Amino acid sequence: MKQIKFLILVIMISTSILAQNYNDALRLSFPGYLNGTRSLGMGNATTSFYTGYSSVLVNPALIGKANVIEYSGGLNFNNLSNSTRFLRNEESNSNTSTAISEVGFVFPLPTARGSMVLGFGYSKYNDFNYSSNFRGFNSGKSYIEYLTDGNDDLAFLLGLSYPVFDQSNNYIKDTTRISGRLTQEGKIEQKGDLNAWSLAGSMEIAPNLFIGATFNYLSGELERTFDYYEDDFDNVYPSGFLLDPNDDRTENFQSFYLKNILDWDISGWDLRLGLLYETRQNFRFGFQVKLPSYYFVKENFFTDAESKFGNDVEFFLDEPYRSKIEYDIKTPFELSGGISYTYSLFTVSADLKYIDYTQTEFTSGFNPFEMDNLNSEMKDLFTQVVNVNFGGEFYVPNLNTTFRAGFMMMPSAYKNDPGEYDKKFITLGAGINATGPFTLELAYAFGWWKDFGDVYGSNFARYYDDINVHNFMISGRYRF
Repeated sequence: MKQIKFLILVIMISTSILAQNYNDALRLSFPGYLNGTRSLGMGNATTSFYTGYSSVLVNPALIGKANVIEYSGGLNFNNLSNSTRFLRNEESNSNTSTAISEVGFVFPLPTARGSMVLGFGYSKYNDFNYSSNFRGFNSGKSYIEYLTDGNDDLAFLLGLSYPVFDQSNNYIKDTTRISGRLTQEGKIEQKGDLNAWSLAGSMEIAPNLFIGATFNYLSGELERTFDYYEDDFDNVYPSGFLLDPNDDRTENFQSFYLKNILDWDISGWDLRLGLLYETRQNFRFGFQVKLPSYYFVKENFFTDAESKFGNDVEFFLDEPYRSKIEYDIKTPFELSGGISYTYSLFTVSADLKYIDYTQTEFTSGFNPFEMDNLNSEMKDLFTQVVNVNFGGEFYVPNLNTTFRAGFMMMPSAYKNDPGEYDKKFITLGAGINATGPFTLELAYAFGWWKDFGDVYGSNFARYYDDINVHNFMISGRYRF
């Protein structure tokens, strides 16, 4: 019975810390910003402005503007730095990743009039790169107490709690003699990405009016590792103090260690529909509807833990806990609209994107009661947002180079979050017509926002992130 109870409650631990909650659904619902090098340089304000193959993810109608065959390929370099505040202490950390950003082809087909263009290829459009360190002395409730309050056998198996019985020797609950006053330390490392394998088409159905569609097969992976320690560096629980009065091995508590590893294998699909209209006055109007994405997640979860006491006594789990689960997530509609204008050598552009995060849902993988609770929680916590993008470019003939700049803001999906939790980016870019049909594209984006997380419970051990992100993209386009 103890072992069965332990397995059930470790699943509960995994749910509260890393897996199967609204944060995971949001991770897949929040749109990426890696929409191609040229687009990034303009702040992704390109719903109405053709930027090559990458337009298949922004507005597929735009590829109808291609009049020659185009090939493009690129790399993305990401660096995330995080200053984490925890119990009045501050720790810094960083994480980097490098990956192919896109490989794509655009093919115009022969037509009697108008245009018909196909595109297909690969894009990396979202990055899960994240890292956080925290450390501080917590005089309040410890993780050990939190586990014990939930009657969790993890604390019992590690000698951190013990059972209480009534006068008839009937089990009542577990209790612990730990009462806070421990140094808490944690490290979270996350890596992974989302990728799209796209097939797109566009046609000009009337003069200067284009429609298009993109079907995306989605794939990706995520690995999130959580290492957590609670240590009695101040000797609050000294020699002679037993955490379990009936077990001499639990004298002089030293430390508690917990490790969780979450691993996702992600697949799915979505469909995007687009429209573009150009006026004779060099205005362009673009619209895209991204239908809900359907993700299928295969999750592996691993938990291990140990505790240490005086006299070199250590408690371990008999074996680490492993679990597998599969579930499906449906993300919201995204409605995008943009306008761009070209005058001589200048182009300016602006976009708006509407997302209702309350439409995010788990659609399978749980019993109806659990799934209803998860989906109701998201409706209560999430809100509707409008993402804002501005950008422009200027061509310098003498240098045969185009310079770009932009700004984008992606508001927090949570209700009543202050503006400091919105993701904001400043972008710069350049396109260098190096030789003949070849163009070298460069882009840089600097992003900043704040966030917070709870190690356990709500506000017992809360850490605050101050995040900066540096993205550098380089790509080449060849037209023939």
